[in-house]
Amino acid sequence: ATSSDPELRWRAAWSLGPVSDPDRTRLILTLANDPSGEVRYLATRHLAWNTDDSLSPKPEQTRELLVRALNDPDRRVRTEAIRALGSHKDSVTLGHIVALLDDRDAWITAAAVEALISRRDSSETTVAALVRATGSSRPLALRASALSALREIGAVTRRAALAPALEMARDRSITARLEAVRVLSSRG
Repeated sequence: ATSSDPELRWRAAWSLGPVSDPDRTRLILTLANDPSGEVRYLATRHLAWNTDDSLSPKPEQTRELLVRALNDPDRRVRTEAIRALGSHKDSVTLGHIVALLDDRDAWITAAAVEALISRRDSSETTVAALVRATGSSRPLALRASALSALREIGAVTRRAALAPALEMARDRSITARLEAVRVLSSRG
């Protein structure tokens, strides 16, 4: 993990996870700040917070690092940071994830939707953001995945998905129409 060779550091980052002891946590946090994007990417993958594992990195140990990683020049690092932030349940983290629904990069918006699904958060903030993401001016991939998220997260969000689903049912895209049918035919 401390080698001058980035090839060895990325192999160390890959082999260290998932986190299972405090020494590994320290090494992963160090590698998540490595000069090499490949190393940062592999280390960041291991920073999800597992509430059932007393040895997983604590939210306060990783949250600031993950929020900084949202601006990393390496798209893979940003994506893994978003996925890891999905394991954090605080409102500040939620705000960062919701803001990413407006990113120009479809890969990033897809990771943000995935993180919102993993949170299983049906808060007003989440529902409103996902409904906005289904708007007709948004990219089709985001619209469909946001509608899917509304269907998956829970009964409250499924009810919020009805109006966007009815709108998307009239879309020219088969992808949009299929997702609309999934929502309209789901229970809840």
